[in-house]
Amino acid sequence: MEIIDLLPSTPEMSAEQVWKWLKASGNAGQEVIRYTTERLRHPLTGAAEWSAKCSCTACGTEWHEPLAAGGAGGKYKYFLTDDGAKRNGMGMTCPTCGTYAVIAHRRRLDDYPIIYKKYLWEIRKAGGCVMFINWLAAREIGYDYDSLEMCKRNAYVLDPGGRWHRFTAMERGGWSPMCRMEYIDTWRETERFEVVDGNFAYLLPHAPDVYEGTPLENAKLEKLEGLRGRRSTADLLQYARIFLRHPVIENIANTAPKLCAGLLESTQRKDGSMSVAGLDWLDWTAKKPHEILRMSKPEYTAAAKVRNCKTGKPSTRCCHLPEICSAAQLCGRSGL
Repeated sequence: MEIIDLLPSTPEMSAEQVWKWLKASGNAGQEVIRYTTERLRHPLTGAAEWSAKCSCTACGTEWHEPLAAGGAGGKYKYFLTDDGAKRNGMGMTCPTCGTYAVIAHRRRLDDYPIIYKKYLWEIRKAGGCVMFINWLAAREIGYDYDSLEMCKRNAYVLDPGGRWHRFTAMERGGWSPMCRMEYIDTWRETERFEVVDGNFAYLLPHAPDVYEGTPLENAKLEKLEGLRGRRSTADLLQYARIFLRHPVIENIANTAPKLCAGLLESTQRKDGSMSVAGLDWLDWTAKKPHEILRMSKPEYTAAAKVRNCKTGKPSTRCCHLPEICSAAQLCGRSGL
């Protein structure tokens, strides 16, 4: 069976499950308070009055607010709240659930729905291969719908022989390099392998034995998967590539995951791609973590405790990691 036949057409988690997971983790995008003008009759006097019919996407509650005097605001009318007059494009707190949301008029949503995009990673094992699959999760909010669509994006596959294959489901919409990339919903293999995604911030759950029986079985990837946060999120794909060339990097990942994540960050080029050669300055012939980084043991211990590691190029005497050198009090002797 060809590798392309092993690639999935949808994530293992359904769109509904992904949606609940994103909501629970606070990554579903900003909520919206949708509104439109509606004429209501007073239950006692029978007089017709214009008001704003509002609904919150976070809790589903619907309620009415009075319009501002004179119908100010043009096609996007102002309505009155406890926090003052509000209209399309502004923000307010839902009076029921307390969620802060952006306000959107029906006419605006009918013309241009609000779209929030997240790029989610999934790791699977099939046919002896390990597949790092990047999905687009696009949440689209219109006036009468709130949906989540999952689209194929890129896939990086490590075969049982240790070779990498890159697949994509995107292509340019026209002949010019300035044209937008479009999703074609069909996997195709690319001739050149290059890591161009570089963000594992939103990693879908997977089976704990996903690496067993594969070339990455001893890679300590699960140590890096546990990292979360803007500065400490490790690029697992880049780590996997380096591990296959230099397995001793697992010694750093095992003892100092955040330091390892910082090292991976230093290999990123200006165009967003990742260079395996970016860590050639390390001593890959050594076995002990501090020796790989050309540090003394106390220096490595101090470096491993740095909360957020930002890496650069090495100096001749020690690893040029500005925050690490500061923590280990190395700046005086490192030539920085």
